[in-house]
Amino acid sequence: MIWDFKRTLYCAAQKISIRSCSDLGSPVLRARLQRYFDSIGGFPPENSDDEYAHYFEVTYPAEPDRRRYIEGLVSAASPSYGHIALAALLKLDKVRIVWTTNFERMAEDAAILLLGSSGRLVAATLDTPQLAMQAMNEGRWPLLVKLHGDFQSRRLKKLPMNSDYRMLTYVAPSLRPASVMEWR
Repeated sequence: MIWDFKRTLYCAAQKISIRSCSDLGSPVLRARLQRYFDSIGGFPPENSDDEYAHYFEVTYPAEPDRRRYIEGLVSAASPSYGHIALAALLKLDKVRIVWTTNFERMAEDAAILLLGSSGRLVAATLDTPQLAMQAMNEGRWPLLVKLHGDFQSRRLKKLPMNSDYRMLTYVAPSLRPASVMEWR
């Protein structure tokens, strides 16, 4: 999505059609886009922790526009086999907490299919971190924690993706790394 944002901003600034920059997988196009943003300044370096949020907010300054963009990407999606398998583990109480970086609601949709409703599932986003803490403190499961927020959140956050972070988030979330628990 970052490259889509960069392309949108670049094409608007250059007054050219997005079709002229259609292949976002092209290393040549990506280099051209990155050189442009590096040269004008005011944009984070490539692969920086705040790159995603910065470009998203510049491309879509209004919250409703950001939500519509994400909603457009995920509106036709349906839970995959992996989502259904994860929901089955939640139902069987084999998994109590799911930490996800996904914006869409496939995990919730799968859980509703298998749990029969959303009543048992506690979902926390960047807007509602107190729900996660409360659920953990009270032992209310299953819990779904969206580390980036979701497409209806007011805030979106790109968290650092170094290997230590991934290990803490996905293997030992009970260690409560500061970058995950401090959602302000």
